[in-house]
Amino acid sequence: MAISKLFTIFAAKTIIMSNEKNTSRAGCFALGISFLFPIIGIILYFVYRDRVTNARAYLISALLGFLLSLILSILLSLAPA
Repeated sequence: MAISKLFTIFAAKTIIMSNEKNTSRAGCFALGISFLFPIIGIILYFVYRDRVTNARAYLISALLGFLLSLILSILLSLAPA
């Protein structure tokens, strides 16, 4: 009897905890670091993908930073010396 009551309480707490909305968002500082150092943005995405509602922003920021650095390096290599 006591075990079934304990299980019911545990199940109710689990349901309540799963229904709580995660409202934390990616910070501007971390997004800037993700843009400047794309590998950090990729790591931040995998670390915070369950804890932050818009963790994809880390990945997008890292991708944009990588593409910008790629484009700038191509343009600078084509420029006459």
